[in-house]
Amino acid sequence: MSLTKVTSSMMKGSVLTYRIPTDFASLQAAVDALSPTVNNDQITLNIETGHKLTSGLVVENGDFTQFTVTSTDATVYLAAGWVAGTPVLTGTNARMPNWNVFIDCEGKNVNTIGSDSGAINVLENSTLLFGNGAGCTNGAAGNNGLFVYKNSKVTGDKCIFSNFPNINVWVTHTSDAYLQRLVATGAGLNGAFASRGSCLYATGGDFSGATEYGVLAYRSRVVAIPFGVSAVPKFNNCGLAGAYIGTNSIFTSTLRSGVRPQFYNNTTHGIIVEGASLADIGGADFQSIIFDAIRVTASQVKADTCIFSAIGRDVIFAVDAATVSANTITATNAAGRRVIYAARGAVVAADSSNLTGAGEDAVLAESGATVTVSSATINSAVGNAMHAIGGNIIALSVTATNATLRGAFAERGGFINVESGDLSGATIGGARATDGSKIVAVNANLQSGGAPAVNDCQIVSGSIVAFTSGTGGVNTTINTLTGAGIIFQ
Repeated sequence: MSLTKVTSSMMKGSVLTYRIPTDFASLQAAVDALSPTVNNDQITLNIETGHKLTSGLVVENGDFTQFTVTSTDATVYLAAGWVAGTPVLTGTNARMPNWNVFIDCEGKNVNTIGSDSGAINVLENSTLLFGNGAGCTNGAAGNNGLFVYKNSKVTGDKCIFSNFPNINVWVTHTSDAYLQRLVATGAGLNGAFASRGSCLYATGGDFSGATEYGVLAYRSRVVAIPFGVSAVPKFNNCGLAGAYIGTNSIFTSTLRSGVRPQFYNNTTHGIIVEGASLADIGGADFQSIIFDAIRVTASQVKADTCIFSAIGRDVIFAVDAATVSANTITATNAAGRRVIYAARGAVVAADSSNLTGAGEDAVLAESGATVTVSSATINSAVGNAMHAIGGNIIALSVTATNATLRGAFAERGGFINVESGDLSGATIGGARATDGSKIVAVNANLQSGGAPAVNDCQIVSGSIVAFTSGTGGVNTTINTLTGAGIIFQ
């Protein structure tokens, strides 16, 4: 046996290096033979160049942090005779060996057959420290990469868990993963999954390329803010959404040091937030989303200062008492349909935002929803600039010119307040209230053409418009109650 020994102080013990397979045939053989150590010896188990691992390493019920596993080669492979269903590393109720190795599984089955597991498993009150760039890639069909379970904890920087057909990183049952600058790309299902009271801290993480969700969270917390200016959180090129935050979860991925988290080129949605969850994505960048950029159901989202471009349907879709703060967003020519759609009691605030160039109605509030867009710019909507169908829109001092249909359209008991707003230049008319609706247009400009006309301000079916000191014509005798309603001027 060849042994490299460097003597340190008696208190710290010795620094020892053993070679795999020259000194021990496998990692398991080395750990079994050398545990427990004496004098706090620190032992490096170095996988020699060209060696392919023939078996995994299992540690249980003890402290194995005196061991550090390294490799001469940047990537270590598994031998052709690798037994299917054998993980690379598993620890149960253990302080596991420090792991400084990157493994390419080359499509081999590295998950325990018949149970939830990963290529690397940190189980039941275990801890594991990764070295920079450590991790695994390319498991067999149905395999997960990293599995952290039941009150366990992992820590690392620049770890790579990629291209697993199921989940790249799975943290569950009140476990924690501190994996800054994590690369969790190319998952067959989800880049990362946090569940059952767990936390994933992945500043600067990349979760792109998942077939379903870049990040999936249930009853858990995920933090993926930028890592300074050097690592951008990425939730790009995912099949269903860059992130799905569901059932009492918390998600944070915000602008930091001038760096915006990216939600690019997702086939369905940018982010979905449901089930009484909370997401803070202020300053994020959404580009080339096929359906909705931000989709919120019965949850809260902070999306102030976000920017949007090439969104196929709605920029913000909020329903079922959802609450969205989206002030000072930029969504110029971004929406294929609506910039803001709110329904069933949702509340959306997008004051001082640029919502110009929507493909349909720029702002649509239905069924008791409330949208505030005061001091916003909502020009050139291919539809109505603002449309309330039994909902409410507050748009004080708004600029909403040149709509293809109307500047403001309230129907079925809807309410729109455009006091001091500019709704001029609409093709059909400035404002229309119908079916018991109300519009406040005091000091507003509703004139659609070069001179006042009857279509500038219209009432139908028992509606009310307050048009004092406004600019534009009306379709009825002012201050006179009729079956159509009344226009006060």
